[in-house]
Amino acid sequence: MLVPGTLAYWRFDQGGANGTPFASSQSVRDRSGHGNDLSPAVVPGSAADALTWSNDHHPDQPGHGSLRFAGGRNPLHGAYLTTAAAAVLNKETFTRGYTVEAFVKFPLDWDAGNNGWMSVISRRGSAGQAGKQGRNTDPQEPVGASAATNTPAPSTRSSTAGSATSASSTARSPRTSSSPRSNGTSGWGGRPPTR
Repeated sequence: MLVPGTLAYWRFDQGGANGTPFASSQSVRDRSGHGNDLSPAVVPGSAADALTWSNDHHPDQPGHGSLRFAGGRNPLHGAYLTTAAAAVLNKETFTRGYTVEAFVKFPLDWDAGNNGWMSVISRRGSAGQAGKQGRNTDPQEPVGASAATNTPAPSTRSSTAGSATSASSTARSPRTSSSPRSNGTSGWGGRPPTR
């Protein structure tokens, strides 16, 4: 079901058989109709299974599939999804706020040393570029990210620590749906907040 006002809506249940790699020629269509399709980006040197289709899904999830992101560091490897540079969502400033709904599953072998500070959703750029301003604003800070970890926040990040099973959000608006350090399945759509 598409809620009125939804700016981007992605479901990961239409692309491939369970366990097959997400091909570089594939994309995840934005079902909101706004053209915010997602395309894969792979960290150089990553295995072919860095991003695969999965039948795994939460019973309350509208889609009956997901993607598995197999990434980590030491060395950095993995894949992520990103919108095209000209996507409408990238220009959105969300002056009235927004809501992100997601199903994200962390695997049992999730490890803070290998997967800590994995990004579930982020927006590239700086706060200054996004028009964020105010007395306590650093124009060079990241626009926002929702990350998961069980370690203290790095001193170079402006983010709130979460636990290994939940994500904390400091994002103003999304650009990518997962990072090379994530290792799990996800599906999500964003819309303005309901008040």
